[in-house]
Amino acid sequence: MFLDEAIGSIAKQTCRDFKLYVGDDCSPYEIKSIVNKYTNIINIEYKRFDSNLGGKDLVAQWERCIDMANNEEWIWLFSDDDIMEPNCVEEFYRFASRNSDADIFHFNVKIIDQYNNEYVNASNLTFPDKISSIDFYKKRMCGDLNSYVVEYIFKRDTFYNVNRFESFDLAWGSDVATTLKLSLKKGYITTCMKCNVKWRRSNENISPNVKGDFPLRKLTAVVKFLLWSESVLKTGNNITFFNFKMLLSRILQFSPHIKNGELLKILKQYFENKINVPVIKGVFIWSVILSCRVLNWFKNRAK
Repeated sequence: MFLDEAIGSIAKQTCRDFKLYVGDDCSPYEIKSIVNKYTNIINIEYKRFDSNLGGKDLVAQWERCIDMANNEEWIWLFSDDDIMEPNCVEEFYRFASRNSDADIFHFNVKIIDQYNNEYVNASNLTFPDKISSIDFYKKRMCGDLNSYVVEYIFKRDTFYNVNRFESFDLAWGSDVATTLKLSLKKGYITTCMKCNVKWRRSNENISPNVKGDFPLRKLTAVVKFLLWSESVLKTGNNITFFNFKMLLSRILQFSPHIKNGELLKILKQYFENKINVPVIKGVFIWSVILSCRVLNWFKNRAK
């Protein structure tokens, strides 16, 4: 729906020292005709895949698009409905030359609607010039920073050295996890402050979706993501206690749409190696479920 605008913003870059790879996920729409409008303006390689992969595994679609870029030093996984400001590429090269040790660069984000209007009251939470990996994780999880996937440029070699994307169902947490592990070797993320990426908020985003089995799948992915983060960040950063608070907030968010039995299975998975006494574990988990039910009841009553 917004592909023409996305490629148009890339074609308007003040520096065109790059190659654009377009991976068509067997779309029902006429993607190639849009791409053809720009073949005489920028260097583009188009590939239509034989099957739709993003519908069942979004991360796998991201990865096969990145695999198209065989010999590039830097990768920018840009989405089909967002916009980059005209000086992004130029400023990236200038900024990267001054920060040659960094593995991953970031642009701050402005949130736009389907008509390209900025959300004036949206939480356009900006990054500092440099942020440590652990601070990025904690602030992102607490909602003190916004992070998507479209606003990062990273070294291709580093991406493959960390075993590519960290994959979770619905790609839920995959962007944060991958950004985190791309930054861990150097320990920080650095932001180019002179330009922005415009991220589109629309009805196509899955984040607010609470229909069908989405809440159950999202909360299951959250648990796997939190367990993964504890394995890479270790307990020295108080991650276990921090993650427990994050889990409670997600349970409050999704539990109204999930049955008790399903919640029980999810929480057992999270606490499997944290509480070794089965009776204590059971009592604790049911206490968490009951507390969330009570809190949600009071929340609904207050509306």
